[in-house]
Amino acid sequence: MELTERGIVFVDYPISGEQVTPFRSVLSLSSKGTVGGQLTLSYADAFKMGFAGVIDRSGSLQETEKELAATLEYMSKIDESAHTMSDIDFLRAEKYFIRACEKLDFECICEVGRFLITQPIVSTKKAIREDLIQVCEQIEWTETCSLTDVRNTLFELKRHVF
Repeated sequence: MELTERGIVFVDYPISGEQVTPFRSVLSLSSKGTVGGQLTLSYADAFKMGFAGVIDRSGSLQETEKELAATLEYMSKIDESAHTMSDIDFLRAEKYFIRACEKLDFECICEVGRFLITQPIVSTKKAIREDLIQVCEQIEWTETCSLTDVRNTLFELKRHVF
């Protein structure tokens, strides 16, 4: 476990018996965290587990830098003022949804989308909520989704919710 100046804790995966605060921790996957080049922990799994982010040390440096930048932005939003755990979960969902759309990680888009649908601010935006439902259903049925639908949903979320 290693701490940075922003309060982010890097935790090696699989996690040993160490105590971690998930919403302030980034899972660090080594080559031991992959099987045949495939991650044994998906981005959606890391979201469900409540972690701030996940980096694959065997992946590209550019992808790692993007993930760390998004995580630092998320952490600065948390540190701006006192937040409830619900607020922190919502901020984490925002970060994961944006990154999942960038990476075209349909499993994570669906997982975070299902979480966002349950949030009060999204419930008041009926068109956005319906778009999220459509994207999630499309992914559940086909394991993929129209890129136009994903981009439009992300655009509307950024404009009216995030």
